Amino acid sequence: VCSALTVCGSGEYESTAPAASSDRICTPASACDAGTQYESKAPTSLADRECSLYSVCTSDEYESSAGTTSTDRVCTPVTTCDEATEYQTTAPTSTSDRVCATASACSGSEYVSSPHTLTSDRVCSALTVCGSGEYESTAPAASSDRICTPASACDAGTQYESKAPTSL
Repeated sequence: VCSALTVCGSGEYESTAPAASSDRICTPASACDAGTQYESKAPTSLADRECSLYSVCTSDEYESSAGTTSTDRVCTPVTTCDEATEYQTTAPTSTSDRVCATASACSGSEYVSSPHTLTSDRVCSALTVCGSGEYESTAPAASSDRICTPASACDAGTQYESKAPTSL
């Protein structure tokens, strides 16, 4: 007695080929677990689909592209700010990169009143200008203001002004 060979239907693949005395065996294609796997190889009429686990981003990476049913997620290294010249304006998350900005530069008429940190910009403040009747007793530096001191008044009866005060 002869019998017609089984025809594998949609969603099935031939797991065992027919022989002279046996029918082909059709098996339903595997399903990938939607939460943890993606289809890395589509099923064919002769082979099951292959599923792969989604990549897991490390703490030094963020997910720059989400996985789909047929593609893996993409993990990208988190940007590192240059501690000498930059600070972090936006912290990284599991799905976004860190954002860095260049620390402000103080002008010649300013000093650094607060240095930049890993997460904040430096603060520049205007240098003090000595007023009339004052003199610069301590010159400014990159991270300190000048100090102005009141000029001494000469005692007219016993002293004379040998050098006029200057103000900066």
